[in-house]
Amino acid sequence: MNATILAIDANFDPITEAPFNYREENIYPLFQERGFTIVRRQGESARRTEVAPQARMPNVVYLTGVGHGFPDSYTGDNLDPIFSVGHFSQEEAAGKIVHFLSCETAADLGPDFVAKGCRAYFGYSDNFTYPPNLAEVFFDCDSEIDRGFADDLRQVLKIYTDNGTTVWICTDAQGRFYYQSKTGGRDSPLLQDQNALFLYQVTQLGVDDYVGVDDKGTRIEVTRKQLVVRRPTGKTQVDTVSSAE
Repeated sequence: MNATILAIDANFDPITEAPFNYREENIYPLFQERGFTIVRRQGESARRTEVAPQARMPNVVYLTGVGHGFPDSYTGDNLDPIFSVGHFSQEEAAGKIVHFLSCETAADLGPDFVAKGCRAYFGYSDNFTYPPNLAEVFFDCDSEIDRGFADDLRQVLKIYTDNGTTVWICTDAQGRFYYQSKTGGRDSPLLQDQNALFLYQVTQLGVDDYVGVDDKGTRIEVTRKQLVVRRPTGKTQVDTVSSAE
C-alpha cells in the first residue's frame, strides 16, 4: 500500500476557505507529485464519522488540514469535533505525524495525540492570526511543515545539550536546511508551539555548523560543540553539547 495522507479540511466560512484554497493550489498537488496517495475528507465530509475510519487505516502516515480549533479539539465542517481529547482511538494517532493549521490545538489536543503514540504533532497553542493582505505569506510559512514532509527530510545533525534541549538539523531533496528543537529532556514529547521550535530558513556555514533566525529576530547557532541563542535584546545563552549524532 502507498503511504497515504489524510486531508481533513473545513471550508465552510471565509476563515477556513482562504487557507483551504491555498492548500488545494499549493500543497496537495505537491504531495501527489511526490507519490503520496491523498484521501480527502474536506468540506461537508470533514466530519468525525467520515474521518475516524480513515485515520485508523495503517497506511495513513500523515494527518493534515485546516479547521477551527480549541485547546482540546480540532473541528471540521460547521465546527464538527473531529479529534477531541479523550474521544479518539490510539489507532488514529499511533505512528502518524500530525499537522493542523488551526488555533490552540497544541495546548491539550497535541499532548493527547502524543500520549496515544503520535510521532510528532505540529500545531499552535495560541490563535493563528494574520493581516488579510499577508494571508498567503502566513499560509506559506505554515506549509513549510507539509513541504518538509513531502520532500522526505533527512537528518544531518542531532545534538543533545546539557540542559535537556534536543536539536535536529535536516535537509530535503532540494538541499534546503531546517531546524527543529524541543526542550524538557530526551524523553519529552515534541509539541510544536509549546516546548518546540521549527525554523525553515537555515543556513549552513560549514561542516556541522548551522544558523537560523526566528520571527522575533533571535539568532540560533548550532554546532557539534554548542548551541548558542542570541536574542535581539543582547542576551546570549550558550549550552554545551553533551552528545551528537
